[in-house]
Amino acid sequence: MGALQDRGRRARFHQRRRRAAPETDHAYYPTTTEAEQAGTAASTRNGRISALPAKLRPDLPTGQISWIVGNKHVGEDDSELAEDMSDRAKRAGAIDPDMVAQIVAYALACHRANQALVAHFRL
Repeated sequence: MGALQDRGRRARFHQRRRRAAPETDHAYYPTTTEAEQAGTAASTRNGRISALPAKLRPDLPTGQISWIVGNKHVGEDDSELAEDMSDRAKRAGAIDPDMVAQIVAYALACHRANQALVAHFRL
């Protein structure tokens, strides 16, 4: 709503104009480096893109995701893992695309951590 102003002759009602919020695309990546690389590759603003750490949703089943990913082979392809986790999330009732994207990103982050452990211990 706006303010009622008196300009001498008559009162006018002015409605405040809100500036439209810029539309931003949200994408979740397992690591900051991957986020910055994807942002730079897709940027139409000469590389000016933000890669910010995101807070996990409180309803994200992190324990279940890490358990599922921990039982998979570390050599499994990222696209196969992402497709499997997306399918599992949708079957479990996740209809919010943002939730599915966070589930997939968290699963890929767990997968990267498992791959790093295998590489570190040379298993």
